[in-house]
Amino acid sequence: MTGTSIMSRAGFTSDPFATWDSDREEYLADYFVPPPYFPSVLGDPTAPEPTIVFSPRGTGKSALRRMLEVKSVSDSVPYLAIAYMDFEWAGSGTPSVEEHHVEIARLVALAILSEIEAEPTEASFHINDYDRGVLKTATTALLSTLTATQFRAAMGSIKNRHDKANDWDCCTDR
Repeated sequence: MTGTSIMSRAGFTSDPFATWDSDREEYLADYFVPPPYFPSVLGDPTAPEPTIVFSPRGTGKSALRRMLEVKSVSDSVPYLAIAYMDFEWAGSGTPSVEEHHVEIARLVALAILSEIEAEPTEASFHINDYDRGVLKTATTALLSTLTATQFRAAMGSIKNRHDKANDWDCCTDR
């Protein structure tokens, strides 16, 4: 008897142990068991607060992040989920707190622009002149120096209710 036949007899249509990496697990949402602290990490989208999760390797941080991203695009009260885990932009040095702030601001600016692109008529009702000016300044200061590769990497970090992050494409690298 093979492993495949055992799994087939048990009702599995694919190997549930094919990967240990939650980023590659396509059925994670089907069997994810939220930890007791999931609601506190999720928080209240109407009163957002940042949350940082520290935990040893292999304890489900990536699965938790993925489920928060899934919930952000399927929840009745949509919210923005940004995965801030790629620090290649910093090179081999240790970035300062200020440099982290700039990178997070860049991701937020991109997320706002992707929301506006997805719902331009809705955005026009909610963005006043002051906000437009802030967004224009942020776009110029934070995004004008990005290469196409950096742009794609940043957009891959953003999940929103329209899940536009992976659909955007850009021109050639500078």
